[in-house]
Amino acid sequence: MLKGLMSVFLAAVFSLTGAEENIFRGKLNIDKSEHAILNQDGLFYLPACHIQKSKGILFEAEQPNLLFYHTSNARLQDENGCMSILNVRAMEFKFHVIHPGNYRAWYRASYPTTYSYNHRECMDNGNISGLIEDSSNQPPNVWRWHKGPVYHLDRGEHVWKFPTPSAWCGGAKLDKLLLLPEEIDNVTDANAVWETGVRIPDQGEIVIRKIKTKNIQRWRINAEFQLNGGDFSGEYHYNGLSSRKIRIGEWENVPNGVRYLYFCFRLKKARDAAVSPFVYNLELQIHGR
Repeated sequence: MLKGLMSVFLAAVFSLTGAEENIFRGKLNIDKSEHAILNQDGLFYLPACHIQKSKGILFEAEQPNLLFYHTSNARLQDENGCMSILNVRAMEFKFHVIHPGNYRAWYRASYPTTYSYNHRECMDNGNISGLIEDSSNQPPNVWRWHKGPVYHLDRGEHVWKFPTPSAWCGGAKLDKLLLLPEEIDNVTDANAVWETGVRIPDQGEIVIRKIKTKNIQRWRINAEFQLNGGDFSGEYHYNGLSSRKIRIGEWENVPNGVRYLYFCFRLKKARDAAVSPFVYNLELQIHGR
């Protein structure tokens, strides 16, 4: 198991720069997670699982099971209807194989310079690969397919893992991934049309462990959104008091006499949508007493 890749907690605590003193980022430790992931990058989303329906298994990059960004300003990019991801630090794709055999990996990506780009990957609990060259001395900013290693895949569930370092950071963009029978040795946009099922939960929920309020004067939740037609909602409450809706970016004063603060975050996918809603940089800011 890759260290950190299966983490489902946001637990960084550090001071924030700025003129106002005694403001810091608080811990958001997960108490319960149902059909949703909140990672240490503050990325909140619904995980995907792919199901083989034809010879190949096609993955849209924005449909991961796990995803971690290299920088806090990463986004899903949409160019003429083409969604892609960039600034990827690590990711995983869960999928189900119907036809066992040898499959070669393919990637559709675009790189901003002629420099060399590479990444590491592994399948299931296998060894992490050596460096796989993705691009070198190629024209920049051109979408193209390039090949990777061959895996023998048995029938059933697998996990395709991409640990650090990853090629798709610093402006390099990843659009699609493909697992194709080894004997097929050429992939273009015209023939990369393999039907693949995608299962994404309709909704998910994260419940945060209770937070002691003894040293908190006020707090706020910050977040940025790319909901893709879906919906985000959040609630908070103190011990003994009723729940209230979270107002993103607004300070909330802690009432006298309470001991604990509780949070619950929810995501709901748009009906028939093939991609999760995404919440970026979800964080708790605290103004200490």
